[in-house]
Parts: sequence; C-alpha cells; structure tokens
Amino acid sequence: MQSYVNSGDMAPMTLFYNGPAHWNFTNLMSSFYGTGYTPSFFCDGVWENIGWDQAACEAAINSRLNVPSILDIDVSVGGDATSGVVYYNITAEEDLQAGGLVRILSALVESDISANSSWGGYNGQTIHWIPRISPLGNAGITLNFEGPYPQTISVQGEYTIDPSWDFENMGIVVFVMDYEDKEVFNAYYEVDLNSIMGIESGVEALSMTVGPNPSSGQFSALCSIPDGGTGTVEVFDLSGRTVAAAPSSSADFSVDRSGLYLVRLTSPQGGSITRSVAVTR
Repeated sequence: MQSYVNSGDMAPMTLFYNGPAHWNFTNLMSSFYGTGYTPSFFCDGVWENIGWDQAACEAAINSRLNVPSILDIDVSVGGDATSGVVYYNITAEEDLQAGGLVRILSALVESDISANSSWGGYNGQTIHWIPRISPLGNAGITLNFEGPYPQTISVQGEYTIDPSWDFENMGIVVFVMDYEDKEVFNAYYEVDLNSIMGIESGVEALSMTVGPNPSSGQFSALCSIPDGGTGTVEVFDLSGRTVAAAPSSSADFSVDRSGLYLVRLTSPQGGSITRSVAVTR
C-alpha cells in the first residue's frame, strides 16, 4: 500500500472503533458506512468490506484510479507544530450531479504509532494513518456548488496539536463526498504537514503579511518572493469568488462586505501561500 501513498494515488486512513484511537469522528464514519470492524481501512474516504486482503485493497485502489475526477482539492497550512489553520480550496470543473449534500471531511492523521497493551491484539505493532483531530469538525462542512464552472470554494478550520502526538509523523487526509450515495468525488493526502506549512505548492520561501486584521474593509498585503520575482495577490470570499487582484509586492485592497476573506499570493513558479482576513463594517 505504501507505494500508492508515496505516489499520491491514495489518501489512507485507519480507524479504530475502540481503544485509545476511538473518538466521535470514528463513530460518525462507523455509522455512515455501517461498519464496526477494528481496525477499518479507508481508501480515499471510501470503506469497502475487504478486510486486510492486500490484493483486494489494490484492486479497489486501481478501480478508483480509473475513474476521471472533475474536482480538485488544494490544501495549505498556516501555523506550527502546536496550532494553526488549515486552508482548503476545492474546485469543481463542472456540475458534480450530486444526489445529496456535498461535504468535505478532513483529519490530521499520525503514523508510526507504537501500539501498547491498550490497543489489544495490536500490542507491539506499528500503526499508520490514525486520525487525531478534524479541523472541519467531525461531520465536515457542506459545499454549495452553484456555478458558473469552474468554481472554487474555499473553507478553513483550526487545529491544536496534543503534546503527546508526534507532529513530525503527522499528515492530512481530505475527501469530498456525496452524503446521499456515499460517492467520493476526490481525495487528497499529504504525508508531511511541514511540506505544506504556509506553501500550497513548490518549495519557495514565500512570505506575506496581511493587515490590519480584523479590518474595516481596507487592508494591505505585504509580500516577499525569492529572487525578486513578481507574482499575483488575489482576494477570495468563502464561496471561492475572486473579489480583488493585484501584482505582488505591496498591494492595497478595499472590500465592501463584512465576512472572512482569503488572500493568496502566487509566485511565477506556481508556489502559493494563503492568509485570512476578517472584515467587519
């Protein structure tokens, strides 16, 4: 399975329905899929009754890889090893034709956990991809795609790391699904939170300060791009619509309506960093 994870072809998650890894998020997933097996393995947010049969797991993964996706998930993290904010940008290329609510669910997961006697029969084994906290809440957030397409919706959620968790072994899993028929439109997994800590893509040392925050509607973005490059700063509302844009370096913005806005700096090389600003009028 690790080869699928390393290639980015699979978003893994392992749920325990008892013991130290049992919490409300796993209760919800257990009820939703009607499973109580401990542990249960989820591929891209999908549970299938295949147990730990590796060939069956590979067949399920390859089946999902053969289905084209019209939804893209982009994730960045602003924070550190103690707390922060996760920013999610979800783009639908066309109407998803969902039969029910479209929801995004996400969890920070920890790997390389050494199970002790409290894990029952797994004592002494190394456990991977155990969810620790849900930045978007146990039931996730509803996404209302109404077009025109392509349409991007941006949401965010906070996280706080328990000191007993190993941040260096933590990643993030995200999936967007139809709550009616359980279809998962797409999923995302990043094994290393440090790799998306403030930068959505690329490894450039981008930086951006947005203020004042909160703002009465007037705020500025002070940006820095390596080698003096010139990128773009865009301001989005939480529906994903662009409300303002300007070349990077130092940009002033004016927003008419109260609310939470996302400010994104994108470099010529494709790296990006996102900050939030609250507008109160």
